Amino acid sequence: MNANISRNRAEKRKYERSGRKSGLTVRREIYKEKRNFVTRLIEASRNEDYSTKNSECQGDQKKLFGVEQGLFDTNGEVNLPTHDNQRQPASDGNFFVGKNKLNDDLRRNNVSNPASFTGLSQIRGEKMCTFRLGYEDEIYNLVLQAPATTCDLDPLPSRLLKNDCSR
Repeated sequence: MNANISRNRAEKRKYERSGRKSGLTVRREIYKEKRNFVTRLIEASRNEDYSTKNSECQGDQKKLFGVEQGLFDTNGEVNLPTHDNQRQPASDGNFFVGKNKLNDDLRRNNVSNPASFTGLSQIRGEKMCTFRLGYEDEIYNLVLQAPATTCDLDPLPSRLLKNDCSR
């Protein structure tokens, strides 16, 4: 990690604190932009570092596997989970075997016709072809029951709608 990334990470934390403290959407957006910028910086730095390490190997597989072990922090030891009962970890694999069998069965049956699903119950009741108009009282009650919070996708903020709503 270089000084540029460290400086930008510190700025990102500063913007995060100010965004949380003020609660303003603008400050939160500034923080998000800074966070994305820092993420791109780190990714570019990693790509450059990995490319440099890869080019240093120059086709030598022994060096390449050494770099891989360093990146994945593997020292050649296999660390398996410990358990009191030795049969329990072995039976945990049955879960995955069962899932694979289920996937194979679904692939073999290759159900493409929805009418062939016999386990599904038929929908009962009236079809909704039309909607009735809402009454003014219903709309008024819906507006009053709506939470005062809002998001960027709302065409009109709820608090403004509640303030302007009158009988």
